[in-house]
Amino acid sequence: MRLSAIRRSDTHQLIGFGLALAGLLALTPPAHAHPLTDNPIAAAHRAITAEISALLESDRPADVAEGLRALQGVPAPGLEGALATAAAHPMAELSGAALELLAQTGSAKALPLIEAALRSGDPGRISVASVWLPRFGDAGLDVAARVVDARQPMARHAVLASLAHFPASPKAKALLERASHRADSRTARVAAFALADADD
Repeated sequence: MRLSAIRRSDTHQLIGFGLALAGLLALTPPAHAHPLTDNPIAAAHRAITAEISALLESDRPADVAEGLRALQGVPAPGLEGALATAAAHPMAELSGAALELLAQTGSAKALPLIEAALRSGDPGRISVASVWLPRFGDAGLDVAARVVDARQPMARHAVLASLAHFPASPKAKALLERASHRADSRTARVAAFALADADD
């Protein structure tokens, strides 16, 4: 199911804009306002966040898609847990979109889901996971070290290609050098190309 194929309701068309606006304005309350009781913008932000959380955690794929679409292009503070739930959705398109949004937050909740996506065998989810893996630095390298010897060639190759985009480090280089000597010639070539890219 494509996210774009699900009709967006009039009610939820404004959610993304409202979330971004409320989040922005909530950062700068009036000097005299009590942060918990006197800020209607912050209250609106909490209400919108709760509504999107409910959509992301819904059993209905159309609701999950609605919540994901509302978050396109806007920050998602406070929604990491709901995004993690959506990133485990059985529909690959929904889980991939949720994983990308979750990874953008930098939340550690994304890491086990990224590893699961790399091992999923689904090209779309693997692509999203490999693109965002370098975002997590050393923790991402730990995931790469576990997946680089995976039985699925697609997972191995995606991780090796992503290693070229990590900050230069002895650990990343060692993973690539080890893989470049594998008996599997294709994996060895992918590792060698990634090693060359990392050295540029």
